[in-house]
Amino acid sequence: MTIRDILFTLCRRMKIIVIFPVIVVTLYSYWNYTTQMPTYSSSAVLYTIDKSSTNLSEIAMVERLMVNYKLLAQTSEMRELVSISLGESISDTGVSVSIDTTNHTMTIHTQNRNPAKAANVANVYAATIINYLKDTMGLTNITFLEEARVPSSPTGPLREKPIMMAGIISTVVGIAVVFIIEYANTTIRTSEDITKNFNLPILAEIGKYTKGKKK
Repeated sequence: MTIRDILFTLCRRMKIIVIFPVIVVTLYSYWNYTTQMPTYSSSAVLYTIDKSSTNLSEIAMVERLMVNYKLLAQTSEMRELVSISLGESISDTGVSVSIDTTNHTMTIHTQNRNPAKAANVANVYAATIINYLKDTMGLTNITFLEEARVPSSPTGPLREKPIMMAGIISTVVGIAVVFIIEYANTTIRTSEDITKNFNLPILAEIGKYTKGKKK
């Protein structure tokens, strides 16, 4: 198949190439905006070294303990304690913990469809960790550095990029469908088809008759 044949096929089946992506993008956009609710993110930051501490050995020890702090923060027991402190379940809230040993900070990241709850869970989670380490281990080297704030705009879900990808993929699929239809269609439409498929010469052709036109 030559480039001319490819272009001719695409032009002749342009409706499929255009309509198929439009339908797919429309349906996907409707699903995305009606079922995928916006989510809000918030973060509370803890400082893991007592600000009055200048002992290098203590600082080095805390840096090693920060990994354990992170593991502790991610346990189901800690989630239960936070739920008790809040007076409600946090099963609808995504919680992740990250540490920065360079700046000696631990950050509680939360995600929820309710922006106020996202911030509230982050702050209560951080306070629960501080109280737990103080009450059970006598550690006082963790303090609030930055409280979580109520987010003003959603951080998810992503909408534009998936919709754009749906358009690109559906266009490629539409073009593939066009060529599948063409290869599956054995109808002889032109004299070139006879020459190409049967290797026979063309002896004569019947011209196209247009009604009302004199020859």
